[in-house]
Amino acid sequence: MMSKEAAIHLVFSMIFNQSCKSEVAFKAPSELLKRLNWQTYDLHVLEARGGDFLHDAIAEKPCLHRYHVNMAKYVYKSTLIINERYDSDPRNIWKEKNDSKILKELTTLSGVGHHKAVQCLLYLNILGEIDEVSSEHFDYMNIKCAGFLENIDNDLQGIRALM
Repeated sequence: MMSKEAAIHLVFSMIFNQSCKSEVAFKAPSELLKRLNWQTYDLHVLEARGGDFLHDAIAEKPCLHRYHVNMAKYVYKSTLIINERYDSDPRNIWKEKNDSKILKELTTLSGVGHHKAVQCLLYLNILGEIDEVSSEHFDYMNIKCAGFLENIDNDLQGIRALM
């Protein structure tokens, strides 16, 4: 089973994975931890410190994302949602749910639309977190993102290290 820390990194990577290369997005959560001087994420502390605290760390040069204002908002709002709805543990988003329910839950996170939710669903399947995923989701990603399946191992390398 995926650790809570790996789950947070995966969700934050999904949020960062907009208008940038996936290898940059998947390194952002680890770099953000370093900038916060934390060893692991504490979503309650992150919520208490506020969005400006998060923005300052993301915007620090070199910026973790070119749209640092939006990324800070998305990560912060998603932190609030994870704390409130999922007992501060993103694994509760997918625990004991089918793929359509997981997609619905993932899209409640800020900055995660259908495309990123499908991507995350496939990652969860490949990581062994969920057993069954409809082939239509793999087909969707193959059509929408040429090369997606070829890059999965690179994308998930850091997540696997935290599992």
